[in-house]
Amino acid sequence: MKILPSSLRFKRRYIAFELVCDEKIDEKDLIDTIWSTGIFLVGAYKMSLCNIRMIDYKGKRGIISCAREEVDTLRAILTIIDKINDKKVAVNILGVGGSIKKVNKKYIRT
Repeated sequence: MKILPSSLRFKRRYIAFELVCDEKIDEKDLIDTIWSTGIFLVGAYKMSLCNIRMIDYKGKRGIISCAREEVDTLRAILTIIDKINDKKVAVNILGVGGSIKKVNKKYIRT
């Protein structure tokens, strides 16, 4: 299997976020809510371009990755989420970075 050169690889950005809520939210419920809100806000085609992946989620903080060109779209989707399974929630975006290591060090483990 050949490895693509870095100029042809898919460029990603990593968004650190924090959930503000009283109860614990399951990772699957969070992902489902992000997808349903995204499809409602920007449509299925634009959501497929975002290429969203949950990298890390523990308790109330997590890291989600997306396409470099779609960072603003994902930020908009995360900020309009207000309910997950009839539980009131607010999503605070802690920051955006180009590598998991830097985002984890700067925003998650503070």
